[in-house]
Formats: sequence, C-alpha cells, structure tokens
Amino acid sequence: MRMWHDTSWMWLAMVVFWGLVAWIVYAAFASRRDDAPTGSPPSASEVLDRRYASGELSSEDYRERRDVLAHAHPAPDREPAGAGDRP
Repeated sequence: MRMWHDTSWMWLAMVVFWGLVAWIVYAAFASRRDDAPTGSPPSASEVLDRRYASGELSSEDYRERRDVLAHAHPAPDREPAGAGDRP
C-alpha cells in the first residue's frame, strides 16, 4: 500500500500539468479566433452610419451621402429599370 501512496502525487502532478497545457492551448486559439475577421467587410451604408454616429459627418452631409447611396444601389426587392421590357 505504501507504493501507491508514494506515487499518487505523480498522478496528481500529471493531471495538473496536462490540464494546464490544455488550458494554454485553448486560450491561445480563443484569442486568435477573436482577432480574426468576422466575414465580409461592412457595407457602404454601415460605414456611413458609423461615421455619422462618431461625429465625422454633419447631419446635412449624412443625408446627402445617404441619398446618393440609395440612388446608386437600389433596394434588392426592386427590379432594375427596363428589366420587365425584355421578352
């Protein structure tokens, strides 16, 4: 029985060691994942909204640029002009 008692600390040390290694690997990959881009870049209207919210644009500039974007990029549910004319 004495032999098991003498080696039990080695088992505990091994479990703690591998748990620490697993935690370090997890933490390294979790921080990497947070730094990675989350997909597509923001749309022009999102950039415009962010710039207006941060105070970079006046209300007048914001409205003008929003109108330009609305006319340059029609809403996806509308058909482009002349699309219904083709057979």
